[in-house]
Amino acid sequence: MTKNSFRKYLTYLSLISFILAFLLLASGSSGLPGESNLTGRKLPVEESVKSNEQTLSIKISESLKFSLPAKTCNLRIWIPLPSTDRYQSVKLLKIESPWSHKIIRDPDFNNKILFIDSNDSLENKTQAIIKWEYKVVRDEQKWIL
Repeated sequence: MTKNSFRKYLTYLSLISFILAFLLLASGSSGLPGESNLTGRKLPVEESVKSNEQTLSIKISESLKFSLPAKTCNLRIWIPLPSTDRYQSVKLLKIESPWSHKIIRDPDFNNKILFIDSNDSLENKTQAIIKWEYKVVRDEQKWIL
């Protein structure tokens, strides 16, 4: 896999994960904010004071649990994160990792990527868990036909 195709893959993976999370939260209802989903909880809705536009606020928690192959010396992980744009704002709330991490930007598409590096400190670990949490505030997108 080339460097550019890997970056495109990360971009598409980030977009797909956000769409799936949004659909999962809206499933079981007509998809309108403020209606209950399959768990019976109301989806959070904030009304805009300026107009009739609605804002949907979602808190998303994700985790990655994996086993490490025997004799692994170093581990590097790149996890795509959703981006802030005209219709949504994304705020990273928490990152839990057994190793050092930082947020980097993809130079081609300017997407955020969570980069984790074990720095040769695996210390006989056989498995690991990485958790991250973010809040997405999505504004209503009106289509003019």
